Amino acid sequence: MLEANSSSLMMAVFVNKLLYAGHSVISRENPRVWLFSPSISDAFCCGRDIHGESFLGVPDVLLPFWTDSNWTDAAVDYNNGYLYICTKSMDTNELLFAIGIAFRVKRLNVFWKQDLTENPHAVMNMKKISVIRHVAGNRTIVSDDHVFSGIKLSRVNSPSDLYQTAYDQNYSNLLLQESGLDESFTAF
Repeated sequence: MLEANSSSLMMAVFVNKLLYAGHSVISRENPRVWLFSPSISDAFCCGRDIHGESFLGVPDVLLPFWTDSNWTDAAVDYNNGYLYICTKSMDTNELLFAIGIAFRVKRLNVFWKQDLTENPHAVMNMKKISVIRHVAGNRTIVSDDHVFSGIKLSRVNSPSDLYQTAYDQNYSNLLLQESGLDESFTAF
């Protein structure tokens, strides 16, 4: 029990530090979505494995707490240039939070072809990436094993499309307004 709570705390501290340093912002359209800046998003990579399945490469330094989040869905947003990875309630399917990782539009094609509107069988995986530093240059190694597999993919036009209902959206906006985070931010 303590281990899972520690991981949740580590994830909160990680995102809080990014918000405080200006490397992440809370989406105005959906306050349950944290958008990573391109400089932070550069730590992630994407591609296709030997089976032709798309994957998101997650840096090994994030794995101790990254893997304890229940990543249920992912969505490609060509309009804003983000891949959103989502955690939803297992009971209600309500969006708990999502992280937007900035990618160039051409790179988003790895996950979802831009001219494709629907693909009910689209899934992605997450893999561990490690960077080996060397005098001659750095090498990135992508693990063959999946950290997460079979994450359902969809396509959205904005972060607000991640809501299940209008009630979810209104409730999230009310919580953000009451918390004061929409006007000021204090790191903990």
